[in-house]
Amino acid sequence: MQRIRGLISFLICVTILCSAYAADIPYIHWPTMVQKGMQLFNQGRYDEAEAVLKEALEVVEKNRPDHPNVAVSLNYLSQVYRAQGRLAEAEEAARRALEIQGRSLERNHPEVSASLNNLAEVYRAQGKHVDSASLARQALELQEKPWGGESPQAAASLNILATSALAMGRLKEAEELAQQAIHLNEKLFGANRVESASSTVTLAEVYQAQGRLSQAESAYKRALLLQELSLGGDHPEIASTLEKLAGLYEKTRRTGDAEQLRARAKRIRGK
Repeated sequence: MQRIRGLISFLICVTILCSAYAADIPYIHWPTMVQKGMQLFNQGRYDEAEAVLKEALEVVEKNRPDHPNVAVSLNYLSQVYRAQGRLAEAEEAARRALEIQGRSLERNHPEVSASLNNLAEVYRAQGKHVDSASLARQALELQEKPWGGESPQAAASLNILATSALAMGRLKEAEELAQQAIHLNEKLFGANRVESASSTVTLAEVYQAQGRLSQAESAYKRALLLQELSLGGDHPEIASTLEKLAGLYEKTRRTGDAEQLRARAKRIRGK
């Protein structure tokens, strides 16, 4: 009888362990799924990226609803939604990510800055520039202690602050912030990397608002070069930059050049 009880206990333990292992099998694939989803996102294949990242979210959320990796998945999904123009869904995902991190991480944890920047970008896209700047400042402060303010998230915060300052007409401040973001990205990644493209576009917009049209054109072209080197010629971000440069050409009555750029942007968006 003692042996039978021991055998039963052993079998129960094996069953529990096997069940736990089986439950974790999908979770083992979560990093690969997230990597694949973000590769698709970086290629501009947003619908495919959304499908993969949703599956990754389901995998990690099923048994660990408050795990920090749930927040990571939500942040990536939020970026996809924002790129698709689905701003309400982007905001909801970004807010959920922050709420989860509030329960699972310290408030000053560096990873929180990514979520703050993400929600700040959503607010910027919604035209809520005061709220956007407030979150970006919080994110920048979180980067000071661990990285001395020199990290990719710090550069992202600086660019968000630059776009907010531009939207509110503080052009000198916007110029300085955009230049800081560019210099930091170049320090972190090198001079000819796509990481600097977004801030270069922001600087071009600042120059255009200041009436420094020649410098604006040069900055837009520089941003296009950085994007094309890393993203290829058909990425949606390139279409956006082409449209902005076309707008500059229209203001300077270079109608033919503007039409060519808009036609190329339209072809990209139609793919």
